[in-house]
Amino acid sequence: MTRLLTSAAEAAAALETLAAGARQELCLVTRHLDPEHPLQTEELRERGLRTWADLLGWLTRRGVTLRLLHADRDPLFEGTAHRLAWRRASALAMACQG
Repeated sequence: MTRLLTSAAEAAAALETLAAGARQELCLVTRHLDPEHPLQTEELRERGLRTWADLLGWLTRRGVTLRLLHADRDPLFEGTAHRLAWRRASALAMACQG
């Protein structure tokens, strides 16, 4: 089934739904995954999940293996962006089990 995603909100909701459906393993490659970014999907919010950190933590507690490649910036030329990427990745790691 092909589905056209015409807005960032639709794309975010589709990615959330895909991630939430993981049974054994979830592989994500991302450049800007903010652990505190609010979830768009009503069904997930009804489960008490509010942010991406909540969603990934919920998945790992269910036994889903998470493989996350979080792209970083050059620490010498883009120090602020580098530190932000590390803060975000660290916050995601803290939310996950295992």
